[in-house]
Amino acid sequence: MYAQYQPQVSPSLYNTGPSYMNANVNQTPQVNQFTTSDASVLRKRYQGGMGAQSTLLGAPIRDSNINVSWWEEEKIPCYEVELNGVTVLRRSDNNYINATKLLNSTHMTRGKRDGILKSELNKKIVRKGPMKFMGIWLPLQKAEIIAKREGIRELLFPLFERDVGKYVAK
Repeated sequence: MYAQYQPQVSPSLYNTGPSYMNANVNQTPQVNQFTTSDASVLRKRYQGGMGAQSTLLGAPIRDSNINVSWWEEEKIPCYEVELNGVTVLRRSDNNYINATKLLNSTHMTRGKRDGILKSELNKKIVRKGPMKFMGIWLPLQKAEIIAKREGIRELLFPLFERDVGKYVAK
């Protein structure tokens, strides 16, 4: 009497793994994971060109775009990557990441951000100096866990790479 509704899903957008409609039930589920090597492909796909700054899930996609800035008060260089208009920094001496700016780059509410950072035990708080240096700094490993959980780790490439200095333009 009534036709059964079956949504049309484009397999090119994402892979959901096996479903009731697939003939091969032994197929293992797969999740799309965008890596930095996909940046140029995604840029073409979503913006139609290499020159335009593109977005995926609201965050810029780019190839390695890291700069170095000098933190005068601490007398150290810091690596910086911009994401969604927010500069996320990594210290060169102890590899701490400014987690306040990391979470701000996701457009998270202040209350949620402060709740996440409040529970951190191993943190350094910076209250003086230029705005981009102020905030709560966390060790690299902990900041990377947070970035993965928030889905921005790959978008901040190469900030979490082991030898981040090799990505800086000479």
